This record gives sequence, structure tokens and C-alpha cells, in this order.
Amino acid sequence: MKRPVSLVASLALAAVAGACGAAEAGRAEFTEVCLDRMGGAQEKCSCYVASIEKELSPEEFARVAKAVYENRRFTGMLPAQISSDPAISPVVQTATMSCFV
Repeated sequence: MKRPVSLVASLALAAVAGACGAAEAGRAEFTEVCLDRMGGAQEKCSCYVASIEKELSPEEFARVAKAVYENRRFTGMLPAQISSDPAISPVVQTATMSCFV
């Protein structure tokens, strides 16, 4: 009986430790990913990130920044669950049009 309890306790501890190690991301990390994706266009990336940050609540912006940062090794800047969010999608489109066109 000790093994299953130990196994469950170990899994629970690993899950908690993993959650504590989750990367926090903000403006700097979002801008870093943008720079990587857009080839070093500092002015445009700063405009893009600032525009999105200005239009979203702090919680929404944190969610977007975290998603972008966690998605940085995959194709596309924004993961599908973020880019399809009806509260976020128009803000991202506006920022793209005003900063990259």
C-alpha cells in the first residue's frame, strides 16, 4: 500500500513543482519573441506589443504574453487558442495593421 501512496504523492509533488516553474512572461518577453519572428524590427515590435498591451486588460495581456512566449519555438507568433479569442483577435489585428504595414 505504501507504493501507490508514494507514487501518488510523488506525482502530485511533481505537478506542483512544474506549475511553480511555469514561465512568467510580460512585455519584455513578448517583444523578444516578436523580434525573433520579425527579424529585429525593434521599433515595429515595440509598437505592436505596446498597442496590444494598451487595448487589453492586464490579465488578458499577461495571458497573451505568456502564450506567445511559450509558443516561441513553434510556427506563428500567436497560438490558435489566443488568436481565435474574440476579445483578443481584433486587438492583435489592429496592432498588426498599425505597426507592420
